[in-house]
Amino acid sequence: MDSFTGYSRLCYGACEQIITLYEGNKILEIEDGADPAKLSVIPNGIDYERFSKVVRDLNHPPTVALIGRVVPIKDVKTFIRACIILAENVPNLRVWIMGPTDEDEEYYLECVEMIKNAKVAETIIFTGKVKIDDYLGQIDVIALTSLSEAQPL
Repeated sequence: MDSFTGYSRLCYGACEQIITLYEGNKILEIEDGADPAKLSVIPNGIDYERFSKVVRDLNHPPTVALIGRVVPIKDVKTFIRACIILAENVPNLRVWIMGPTDEDEEYYLECVEMIKNAKVAETIIFTGKVKIDDYLGQIDVIALTSLSEAQPL
């Protein structure tokens, strides 16, 4: 963390403008040395109109999803390990890994191999890149195992 804080301070000092995603990050960035006069917040919000139209489907198996790219920084392998344990305890579990699989093919293939070796290929499914609206109504839990998220990092 000290390294990332140091990187942040160097960047803050060199920037003419600093844009962050929400007020909580703005506070952290100021604590890490950002000049408040250079800071702006552009909310990382959602399209309420779009997502409020998602209809909840109550007739689906218990479903857990990871929404993100299949790359090491998202730590998909930890998600898979957790879902393997979950599958042993939750009957009819369905797991979706939703996002591009082509950015780090070697990592993706390692994930596929983990699933195959654990014999959960029918439970844990890579959907690839999808229109998320088509799936949200059937998801009970969204998990995030990413090693790094959001600003200021």
